[in-house]
Amino acid sequence: MRIGVIGAGALGTFYGSRLQAAGNEVHLVARSDAEHGKRHGFTCRSPLGDEHIAAPFIHDSPTTLPPCDVIIVAIKTTENHLFAHLLPPAMTKHNKVLVLQNGLGVEAEAAAVVGADKVWGGLCFVCANKIGPGLAEHMAHGKVTLGMYHQDGLQAEADNDLKALAQEFIGGGIDIELSSNLAEARWRKLCWNIPYNGLCTVLNVDTDRLRKCPQGRQAVQTLMCEVQQGAAACGHIIDDDFLALMVRNTDEMGPYLPSMTIDRRLGRAMEVEHMFGKALKIAAANGRELPQIKLIWQQLRVIQNS
Repeated sequence: MRIGVIGAGALGTFYGSRLQAAGNEVHLVARSDAEHGKRHGFTCRSPLGDEHIAAPFIHDSPTTLPPCDVIIVAIKTTENHLFAHLLPPAMTKHNKVLVLQNGLGVEAEAAAVVGADKVWGGLCFVCANKIGPGLAEHMAHGKVTLGMYHQDGLQAEADNDLKALAQEFIGGGIDIELSSNLAEARWRKLCWNIPYNGLCTVLNVDTDRLRKCPQGRQAVQTLMCEVQQGAAACGHIIDDDFLALMVRNTDEMGPYLPSMTIDRRLGRAMEVEHMFGKALKIAAANGRELPQIKLIWQQLRVIQNS
């Protein structure tokens, strides 16, 4: 399978490297370190095995990608306004787009450019960071939940093409879950993203600081329960055992800086609206206010605009 990855940050480099390890031809579209990559390639260090994507497979624009079977979108949602420029050059009559992004509404934004029948969604549960030009480090986890996108939010079982891609991820050592309810899967991911990205960024601490402080643990639990309530208002039931699993998995990660916290420290745009603002809006449209999440969202907006 030939796969193009738009966005060669930690996420794109890690999953691209695992798909290459499974025997696929992987092309990365990079931005800030594209010139470095075109000379030296990209490397991902991982407990699953280090992998190097050679220089000829690094691009600075989707316009130079060869025809690909799948295009993976791994840019931050803060750049989704660029979809109209990034996606069309990479599309063929038969290929698909897999959106590996945080938050809500991301598939719809891709579908507005390429068509709903061309879009799949994916949720990543992974600890990985970009640690230098052309260099990513994967520390732990890596599971991906994949699902079919339907513009009306309807459930749909994975088709054969998505199942084939899932097998390529598995071949690279990635645990895969196929979900028939992509909308619910996105709310489930928010059970981690909203408390940990939100609190760590507002407080400017890592996840271990929250773990070690009783008030921090309670704040995580409060925000998780609000996500659970927002999901329920939209018809998605998330049980308490899943919330407990999210906490246990995070406790095992040790001191980890969520992506939004890193973005704050580096002065980069943060994924505030797709991760927080859209959840508030959708829950409110279904009759549920989320006051604690709203408070975190307001604080993040202050930080973003300062």
